[in-house]
Amino acid sequence: THLEPEVVQELIEESFRRFNANEILDKFEQFKLWQKNGYIDQATFENFGPVGQKGSNLLTARIFQFFDRDKDGKISFKDFIIAQSLLSKGGAEEKISCIFELIDMNNDSYIEFNELLKILNASYYLNKERFRDVLKLLKEEAFRQFDDRKSKPLSCASFFFGIYAIRDAPQEPLAKTELQEVRPNEEIEIMLNHMYKEAIYQLVKSLFEAADLDKDGKLSRNEFSEYVKKDTHI
Repeated sequence: THLEPEVVQELIEESFRRFNANEILDKFEQFKLWQKNGYIDQATFENFGPVGQKGSNLLTARIFQFFDRDKDGKISFKDFIIAQSLLSKGGAEEKISCIFELIDMNNDSYIEFNELLKILNASYYLNKERFRDVLKLLKEEAFRQFDDRKSKPLSCASFFFGIYAIRDAPQEPLAKTELQEVRPNEEIEIMLNHMYKEAIYQLVKSLFEAADLDKDGKLSRNEFSEYVKKDTHI
């Protein structure tokens, strides 16, 4: 399978001339790794495609919908090029607009609190493995702060209290609380979910407090754009 010169030229125009002919051909080689019968379906896209993560959830579904520019339920190479041109070579306003489109799940041109919360939670679950090493280090530090037998399992609740003891008074060892014990992997999973869910909720709450200028409980395109320009963490 190859691209005819006239097709390449058409795709250069579709990409707003952000890609040259060689870049179009390179993108086509990438596309061929995932395509079937000239298209990438949602299952392939979410598990093996450009998302870069194996697994399907709300975020990967929304990214698929973003790439599916003509909304026919599959990604053509033309869709692929247009989406890539916006994400990789678009200006600041275009990229902000792409993020807004991703979060605005009901397409009403506003971002609601729960829409942003769901997207960020989905992002966390998709990238959860990245946070495990950080939490393991915190757990090791918690063990050093506890005054108890090293051979005894550390309960989920004890670990939680220990983290705050480390934060607030690292010089004072805190005795383990006698609560139901759980296996280490389960403990890490529980704590990881709890800590990041709370952190994400507080992030969204703070963002809305700062960005929702007219206090109507939702973010317009302009409110979102102005906020992101000031704080690029989103």
